[in-house]
Formats: sequence, C-alpha cells, structure tokens
Amino acid sequence: ALAAAAAAPPDVILLDVMMPRLDGYEVCRQLKAAPATAPIPVLLVSSLTSREERLQGIRAGANDFLIKPVDAADLVLRVRNAVAGKRLHDQLGQQVLRLQELEALRDSLVHMIIHDLRSPIGALSLFLQLLESDGPDGLTREQLSGLAECRLLVAQITEMISTVLDVHRLEAGQMPVLRGEHRLGDIVEQAVRTLGPRAAARVRLAPQ
Repeated sequence: ALAAAAAAPPDVILLDVMMPRLDGYEVCRQLKAAPATAPIPVLLVSSLTSREERLQGIRAGANDFLIKPVDAADLVLRVRNAVAGKRLHDQLGQQVLRLQELEALRDSLVHMIIHDLRSPIGALSLFLQLLESDGPDGLTREQLSGLAECRLLVAQITEMISTVLDVHRLEAGQMPVLRGEHRLGDIVEQAVRTLGPRAAARVRLAPQ
C-alpha cells in the first residue's frame, strides 16, 4: 500500500488501524513522512472508540477518524471534504510555484535594468566632471552650482541602484550585516542633502 501510494498518489486514503505487521498508525506516520504522500488526506477507520486511540491517530498525522461500523452518508461527506481540501492544497502549491517563477523573473529583470543603468549614469558622471574641469574661466557661478547639483543627483541615483542590489541580497540572505558605531548626525546630514538644496535649506540640525 505504501509503494502504491508513492507510485500513484490518490486523492484520499481510507486506512484501517488494526492490521498485521504495520498498524494504521505506523502506516500513517510513514505516509506523512514521505514528501510524495504527505499532502494526501488520511482517514483512519477503526472500531476503537477511546479518546486516546483518536489522539494517537491525530498524532500520527491522520486528518480524520471514522468509527466502525461506518455510516455510508458520513463516509461520503468526509471523503468529499478531504478531496476538496486536497484540491485546495494542490492549487495552493501551483500558485506557490507560479509565484516563485515570477520572483525569479523579477530578479532577472532587476539585474538587467541595473546593469543597463550603470553605464549611462557612469558616462553622465564623467561628462559632468569634464564640464567642471573647465573651472571658473569657462563657466559662471550659477552654472557651476547647477553642475554640482547635477552631480549630487547622479550620486543619489547611483546610491539608489546600490540600495536595490542590497535589498535583493537581503532577500536572498546573502547580505552580511556589519555592526559598528556611527554618528547619528552624519547620517541625518546625508539624508537631508538628498532632499535637494531648497528642501535642505528648511531643515535645521542641532550641533549635537
């Protein structure tokens, strides 16, 4: 029976308790321990009516317990419920697989986008540096200020890209956590600078 269930998993198993060699409890335990048969609902059938026997069946992994003599209408309803639960389990498993496929697709897309963004952003940063290298002789003060703001924005975009990669590594459990002491003021100042000159001008930071 164990080999048959593993070879062609049924939708539900009616399992007698009192059997030679292996009783129903041990068979149920082995069914629930094997990945191929673990999701199959098992309905134990026995003439044993004590509370301890039912608890033993539940501990073995049984989904339900039928007492002999089995009422036909009761049996049909319980089997129907067990099959419906198995179908829901199978549907959920298919949805989980689909979500895993979508997550893998998302990860590939994120890596591709980040890889494609790094090149133009790096080129943009280089061009800004070349413009600034002209110095005051070639650019006005306002133009130099604008270039400085542009370089700040490029740095912010670069940091965003790195953050996306860090989040991906965190989700994959590949992001090492390095603990250390940091000045909160430095972190706040850096955060304020990312708001841009106009917004940062409205923020007042205490010296401490």
